[in-house]
Amino acid sequence: MNTKNKLLKKFAATICLLIAFFTTSQIASAATYYLNFYNTTVSAGPSPVNPANGVVAIFGTNLIAGDVVVFDGVVISQNPGTGDQWGAINLNTGGTPPAGLTSATLAVKAETAGGTGNSELWLTGAASGFADVGATTNHVRIELTTTTTGSTTNMNYVAETDPNFTGTFSDALSGTLTFPNNIIPLTFGVHNQNQAFFNTSGSLAIAATPASSDPLLAGNTTTFSAIYQGPPASYSVQWLSNNVPIGGATSLTYTTPPIAAANNGDLYSVILLTNSVNCVTSSPSVLNYHAGPATWVFNFPNASWTGGGSTNTPIVSQITDLANFAPGDKVVFDGIIIGNGPWGGPVINGPASTSSQQLTGAGLGVLLRFGANGTAGAVYANAVNVNSSLTTAAAQTNHLRIELYISTQGSLANMGWKVLLDQNLTGTYSITASGTNLTFNASSLWLSLDSQNCSSISFAQYQQVLTAPTVNGAKLTAGMFQVTFTGPNGQPYEVLSSTNVAAPLGAWVTNSSGTFPGGNVIYTNQSPTDPRRFYRIKSP
Repeated sequence: MNTKNKLLKKFAATICLLIAFFTTSQIASAATYYLNFYNTTVSAGPSPVNPANGVVAIFGTNLIAGDVVVFDGVVISQNPGTGDQWGAINLNTGGTPPAGLTSATLAVKAETAGGTGNSELWLTGAASGFADVGATTNHVRIELTTTTTGSTTNMNYVAETDPNFTGTFSDALSGTLTFPNNIIPLTFGVHNQNQAFFNTSGSLAIAATPASSDPLLAGNTTTFSAIYQGPPASYSVQWLSNNVPIGGATSLTYTTPPIAAANNGDLYSVILLTNSVNCVTSSPSVLNYHAGPATWVFNFPNASWTGGGSTNTPIVSQITDLANFAPGDKVVFDGIIIGNGPWGGPVINGPASTSSQQLTGAGLGVLLRFGANGTAGAVYANAVNVNSSLTTAAAQTNHLRIELYISTQGSLANMGWKVLLDQNLTGTYSITASGTNLTFNASSLWLSLDSQNCSSISFAQYQQVLTAPTVNGAKLTAGMFQVTFTGPNGQPYEVLSSTNVAAPLGAWVTNSSGTFPGGNVIYTNQSPTDPRRFYRIKSP
C-alpha cells in the first residue's frame, strides 16, 4: 500500500506547516557515491577484469562539486604464501599488464604475501609505497572528492589501507588528479595467486515469514530473518523494535510475540556488528495488523515471451499464509496483458502438471482473446468453463483484475469471485463476470501464466498511480485548529494525529476519514488541548 503524507505541526499560539517540496529547482547538496560491486574472486592473470555481474563506473556528468566517490573493499588471498602476490583495485585503467595496475589513473596494490612486501599506491604509472606491510587480508578505502561540477578533473583523493582488517587505517596517501574521459570505472587485477574482493559496505536485509506486507490476525506471529551480504566475518546481532533493542534477540532470526492491534505499524530492524568494528543496519520492516478486511495481492515480476506454441510459466507468485485469512478479506490479481495470437491469461491454482493449457484446468483462470482464433474470452473455475462469452470482441491490450472473496477464516472454501476487464486501457472496467461457492482444496494460492500459439505475449503487474494530497492551509482561530487539503476525486483519505512525530504509523490516531469530493476538504479540531500535535494526511 502506497502512503502519501503531509505533516502539520500545531502549537497553542502558532501554526507551523511542515511540507517537503521536491522539485527540479531544489538546491542540490553534496552526496556520496559508492563504487558498489558484487563479491568477486579473480584468478591470477595478466589483464584486469570487471567485477562479477558487470561493469561498475561513476560518470562525471552526474557529480556536483563536493560529491565524494568511494571504493571500500577487502582483498583476501585465496592461496596465502610467500613471494610477490597481490590484488589490485584499478580506477580508470588502460587494460595493460601487469593486471592493469601500471596504466590506471589511480590504483592500490594490496600486498597479500604474508608480510613480504608493502602495499602501494599507483598514480598514472608511478608508485608510492604505503608505510604498512601488506597482509593476507587488506582493507582498502579510496575517496575521491569532486571539485568541478559535472567533471572528473582535479579530484582530491585519499587512499588508505588497513592490513588484517583491524578497523583502523594505519596509513593514508592523498593528492589531486584528473580522470580522463569523465568516467571512473572499476576493475580488479591479481598477481601470482587468486584473490577475492569483498564489498565492505555490506548490505543487510530482512525477510519475513509471513511476508511483512501480509496482515496478521491477533494472536499470530511473524518470523524475521537477517540476510547479510558482505565480507566473511565474525559478527554479533541485535534486533530492535521501534528502534529499541529487544532483550535476548541476538540470533539471525527473531519471532515476534503474538500481535495485537497496538502492534500495527511496529518497526523491526536488525544491527549486525562485524569484526567488532563495522556496523551494518537494515532498513526497517513494518508489522501489519489485520484490523479489518484486508487485501492480499499476487505480486509477480514482468514476464514476456515469443515464438508461439503452448507456453506456461512456473509459479510466479504464491500466497501461503492462509492462517491470517479472515472473512471479508480479498485476494487480487491485477495485471496488464498484451498479446499477439489466439489467447493467453493468468492461472490461479493451476494443475500440478507442466503440460500446456494449464488455464483450462485452473482453480480460477481467465482466457483472453487477442484477435485470432475467435473473439470470445472465457472464465474457468475448477477446470469448468463457467463463462464462455466473457468478451464480445478481442483486444490486443487488456487490463484484467481478478478478485477472490474469503468467507471462512484460514480457508479457501466457499469463496466468491469476480473478473473485471478493461479492453484497450480505457480506464473503465466494461466487462465483468462473477460467481460464488468456489472452493480450492489447497493450503496455499499460486499464480502462473499461460498462452497458446502467441507470436508474442507479455504480463505486467498493474501499478496504480497515486497522487499525494495537497495541504492548502492551516490556522488556529477562536480556539479551533483547522486544516484545508485536497486530493484526487474519489481517492480515500484519513486525517491522523500524534503528539510524537516519530511514532510508528500504527500509533497515530485517526481523527477523520472519507473520500475526496473533487474540491477542498476541511478538517476541524474544535477543542485542541495539547500544546503540540502533528497531523498527517494519509491517502489511500
